[in-house]
Amino acid sequence: MTFKGRYGNVYIDEAYDKFFNKQKITYEEYVLILAVNDEIDFLYHNKIYQIIHETEKIVSMCIYQFNDKQKMLVKSDSFINIIALLDTYRIDNKRIRDIWEEVSFN
Repeated sequence: MTFKGRYGNVYIDEAYDKFFNKQKITYEEYVLILAVNDEIDFLYHNKIYQIIHETEKIVSMCIYQFNDKQKMLVKSDSFINIIALLDTYRIDNKRIRDIWEEVSFN
């Protein structure tokens, strides 16, 4: 994850504080962090999911898994913005919001 510091917004700063103190953040807090173009990866069913802000108009969901001890890119899908990704991307036919209680963090 790339950390960009304090934002002066109580909700965003609280989300970062929870994350860096190894507390689970809510889905809404995750979305706030994505909205400021940071990238937090999460684990779900032994795969790592990371949203990457490639350009101002391209956001990608990258999926990694470990082959022995090496992290390997399995799949990458691109979207026009974070809203489109969160609305249409599916993991096991579910939105990220719908699996959030089952995700964990590194």
